Amino acid sequence: MKVLAIVASGRKDGNVSRLCKSIIEGASKAGHETELINLHDYNIGYCTGCLSCTKTQKCAIKDDFEILLTKEMQADFIVYGTPIYSHDIAGILKSYIDRHSCLKLPYVEVDKSVNPPGMIKQVMNYLKEFNGREPFKGKRCGIVAACSDRSTRNKQIRQVQFVMKNFIENEMRAKITNTIICANTLFENNNEKIDKLMKMAYDIGNMIK
Repeated sequence: MKVLAIVASGRKDGNVSRLCKSIIEGASKAGHETELINLHDYNIGYCTGCLSCTKTQKCAIKDDFEILLTKEMQADFIVYGTPIYSHDIAGILKSYIDRHSCLKLPYVEVDKSVNPPGMIKQVMNYLKEFNGREPFKGKRCGIVAACSDRSTRNKQIRQVQFVMKNFIENEMRAKITNTIICANTLFENNNEKIDKLMKMAYDIGNMIK
């Protein structure tokens, strides 16, 4: 089994990076093939909305996205780690997620010569194909996030969970099995709390089957 961690934090010794490393260490100890990558080490451009991927199922932008996508497709368990900036996931992770449109957008060319019921049928077939896409079917995923807010039930954390759930489960058709939230990172230096989260992360990786 291959376990992949994708980190969206520029702080390679920060809480998100450390927690993702702990998951990878636990998975490696359990005998799994592991890899940790940081999005800041790669060239990832913005989705331009050109929609060429609806015909080819491949992104037209030539950068490092295909390298990372290949790693995702080969992985059985994927961890996405992000700090929370401005009440949402890190911008670099959002850009990376946007680029996955090439996996889930089907192509439809409506024949305008047919009657309205015929057009409706074409659109319904389009929607059926769209909903049938399951690019990450069978994959399991984990989420690691850290923020400065004191409460793990804050709205910004719920926003991050909403965005990641929509991407992983609704769009990619994978399953979220684990979530770690590290809160109050600026105002509290609680080594005991961090140590507990680190152990939790290690155990998550170690118990992947």
